Amino acid sequence: MPDARPIHVLVSFAWLNKLKPDKLDAVMRRIIRPDWNVMLDSGAFSNYTQGKKVVSFDEYTAFLKRHEGAFWHCIAYDVIGDMVKSEVNVKRMQSMGLDPVPVFQRSGTTQQLRDMLNNHEVIAIGGISRRSRDKAEQDYLKQVMRIVGDNKVHMLGLGWHAAKQYRPYSLDCTSPFVTTRYGDIHLWSSRTGWLILSKKRHAARAGNRYIKPDVERTRLLRSYGLSWTDFMSSDAYKDGGACTVASVRSWMRHSRLLAQNDVRFVFALPWTIEAVDSFTTAWNMERKSWGWEQ
Repeated sequence: MPDARPIHVLVSFAWLNKLKPDKLDAVMRRIIRPDWNVMLDSGAFSNYTQGKKVVSFDEYTAFLKRHEGAFWHCIAYDVIGDMVKSEVNVKRMQSMGLDPVPVFQRSGTTQQLRDMLNNHEVIAIGGISRRSRDKAEQDYLKQVMRIVGDNKVHMLGLGWHAAKQYRPYSLDCTSPFVTTRYGDIHLWSSRTGWLILSKKRHAARAGNRYIKPDVERTRLLRSYGLSWTDFMSSDAYKDGGACTVASVRSWMRHSRLLAQNDVRFVFALPWTIEAVDSFTTAWNMERKSWGWEQ
């Protein structure tokens, strides 16, 4: 039976900052709980992708001061691609009594990376494109991780491939929530590893995707409380649907395996209360299956 360590989640301040006070209070009640370690992202990536200040430095730091002690870690209010401005913001946050996780930018130098590692307990690595498995991205990560060594680093937006290859202190990704978007489920099996089940007929035997029932996949579906009828239902892929919940539970099981290697898999929560509730449902089901309930 897995031990009773908390689950790790990441929430973006860019989402929280958009919520009206009553909705914000509702979300905070859902996510701030003793069995969740919550990492707060500053929302700087939203500023970068939208080309405007979705969140400001003052809004972010005021929120952190108001909820001081609520979060496991908070990511610094960085400026994507700008190491100088990012470092200035870290120092400003520290002068306010905050302890942010600084983000090493793609424009940073080797010396700046070493200085960050010497001056902070945990740092984050950003600037990795969505094509993180491309050679150029892998070459960059290998260079950075050689310098990081045994220091604590959080990899922003990277999944289980990076966890397996680099074994960082922690990393986050949205994969547990998006893998059902196209009618696929990624299910973890302690016997066979990852299996991808697709209800799309053209994927019947593409790689390790299957739509036809067999003994192994029937057993796997049942271990997540699913039947083949559930698997083929469109409603099962909506927030709170059986397949969506099963996908998240699958990553929770895999995160326990990563934890054995001292890697913390952080679930980057989507920007809806419904998604938070789906995650909570999955977590409660997993705790019950392990015999661990508060």
